[in-house]
Amino acid sequence: MTGSAGVPQRGHGSAEGGEGGGVLAWVGLAVGWAVVGFAVWGMLGDADLTNPRRLVWWVVGLAVAHDLVVAPVVLAAGIVLAKAPAWWGRPVGAAAAISAVVVLFSYPLLRRFGQRAANPTVLPYDYRWNVLIVCALVWLVTAGMVVVRMVGRRRTG
Repeated sequence: MTGSAGVPQRGHGSAEGGEGGGVLAWVGLAVGWAVVGFAVWGMLGDADLTNPRRLVWWVVGLAVAHDLVVAPVVLAAGIVLAKAPAWWGRPVGAAAAISAVVVLFSYPLLRRFGQRAANPTVLPYDYRWNVLIVCALVWLVTAGMVVVRMVGRRRTG
């Protein structure tokens, strides 16, 4: 279906979407809920290994922490960086995002989840220093990019 200028328009039930969502949206929803159902079934089936009560506590706690802390901080940072000049705002935003991902994915290592006294080869490193080094390198490269952009702006402008 095309509009008056020959531009394709989205309609109800189309694969692209629309007010009611498209076929792909409904397929994605069905697949997503099937995966959730399989996960819950596995969690309850192996309750002695998975500790469902603690897992639910973590999932609910992380959802609340996301809504009350993470989302507002990211929103505020996005607003500030959107108003910042691109020559330093974009690299700083990228460095902040990269640092956040590194810390998020390192959290189980930093908390030493899975460490066993009987097996010293599990989690053998001091991951705190590794994460600090990676984040420091990210910010060092970012600072270098900002300086190069700043010098380039002074030469051209």
